[in-house]
Amino acid sequence: MSFATNTITVNSLVPYRKGEYFRKELAVNNSSAAQWTNITVAANGQTASKGSDRRKMGS
Repeated sequence: MSFATNTITVNSLVPYRKGEYFRKELAVNNSSAAQWTNITVAANGQTASKGSDRRKMGS
């Protein structure tokens, strides 16, 4: 969640916004096995938040 006036990026891409909430789908090639993918969320005036997510096709 971020202030509606802040510019947000997810892995340097602009997400969909609904007020303070946002979301962004990221493409990951996980057709043969689960993959760890790095995710960075940044907002102007804030420290970027980094993390990872592991997904398997169909999860």
